[in-house]
Formats: sequence, C-alpha cells, structure tokens
Amino acid sequence: MMKYIAAYDTERPEGLPAVRRLVEIHKALQVPATFFVVGRVAEQYGPQLRKLWEGELFDIQSHTYDHTHVESHPPDEVIANLELNQRVLRRELGIVPVGLRCPGGLAGGLRDYPHALQAVAAVGFEFVSAQARGPGGSIPAPLQDPYWYDDYGYADLLEMPGHGWHDNILTAQTPGGLPEGMTPPRTPGQAAAYWKRDLDRALELGLRYFNPIMHPWSVGGFDSRCRHVEMVLEYVLEQGLTATTFAAEASRLRHEKTSQPSRDGAVS
Repeated sequence: MMKYIAAYDTERPEGLPAVRRLVEIHKALQVPATFFVVGRVAEQYGPQLRKLWEGELFDIQSHTYDHTHVESHPPDEVIANLELNQRVLRRELGIVPVGLRCPGGLAGGLRDYPHALQAVAAVGFEFVSAQARGPGGSIPAPLQDPYWYDDYGYADLLEMPGHGWHDNILTAQTPGGLPEGMTPPRTPGQAAAYWKRDLDRALELGLRYFNPIMHPWSVGGFDSRCRHVEMVLEYVLEQGLTATTFAAEASRLRHEKTSQPSRDGAVS
C-alpha cells in the first residue's frame, strides 16, 4: 500500500518557529518526517535544530549549502557546494546526509541536466529528490513514482519525486506562482483540502509513496500553528496509511531492486 512521506525544505531562518511547531505535531501524532536542510540555516541554529530533531522520528538530509539551483552551475561548483553542506551538517547536526532535495524542483528530475546529475552522483548521494514540477516548470508537480537513473549511467542513484502543490505557491507566500484567476486558500481547512485530494488521487494511481512539497517558513507564514499540515497528517492516519521518511523509503527501494528496471528506469 502507498506510504506517506512528510518532508520540509528547511531553507530560511525565519522558518525556525514553524520547525518547532512541526516537530511538536509530528511527535504528538508519532508520524516521522524528513527535513531537507540548507547549511547556512544549520550554521545559524545548529544547537537548537540538533535538540529539536533528536530521536528516530526525524530524518535529516541535504538541501544544498545556500539553496543553490544545481542545474544552473558547473559540476565543480555544485560538487563544492554539496560537499560543503555535508561537512556543515555533520559538524552542526551530527549527521551525514545520504540524500538531496534540489532547490526549486525540476520537470523530469536531473535527466535533462547531465552536468548536475554527474555532480550529485560524484558526492555519493544514494537518492535525489529533484523532480518537483510539471512540463515547463509548472506546478502542481505530477504524481510520479520513483525511478533509477540507470539509462543515464548512474544505476545506483534513485530519483524520489515530490508531488502536487508547493505550499508556498498554493498559499501565495511566494507571489505570482498561481494560475491566472485562481484564488489561494484562506483557511487551514481549505489549504489541507488540496493535499488531501492529491493524496486520494495518488492512492487511486497506486503510487509507492506520496510526498507534498512544504517549507517551514511558508507553512508558518500561512498559519503559525501549522494547522493545515496537522490536518493532512490526521487524514493520513485516518486512511490507515503508513508514514515513513525519505531515507527509509530509499533504503527499502534499494533493497527491492532485484529485477531489471523498465525502459525508463522506473521502480519495478
């Protein structure tokens, strides 16, 4: 059955109050979560974040050192940036990430950016979450299963897409991202309804997991109590879904990789 992955791109210092609230919610509901962390935020708030994320409920991964868009820079610069973030997160948080969420998100993951694919693989990541937009960079992102980069020369690198609406776009925390004429949700219940519909559709499609794309700074900017996120998590539990983390699901998919992938490298 499909799993649910809660994940938060932790990229701005003003998101720290929402990180605290999200941790409270996840602990209360006993739902695991992944936090993709920008190194500059870890440098600023390392001791606080390390204490917040103690225990096995939280999975900490990379979001580059300074929110660098990996597709826009040469491989040597990307490698230097990602390796710097590995060192920072190890020093500040006591972890070495095995996965990367690419800032901004891309249509088709890294398949159209061989230089970025080369750089990500060179750092030794086991998975990357780069696909988070539809054709032409559109949002919401398509409901896409994970796949391997076998056909691009990186058979050990797993793509784990993000799905649906980016919360900062949906709630108009980032202006100008909504389709013309669309009114953003005004209440936590209205916002949660979008992700619930996406989750229901993902279930219908039989996806391996569903991961809405969220950011603490914009989650908290919309509702300081993060009630819309809490409503989604409550819905996940009501549906009887198992929640997991990016690292745990990547490990499971790697373990299951015993047969030939399909032509596009999709998980079999």
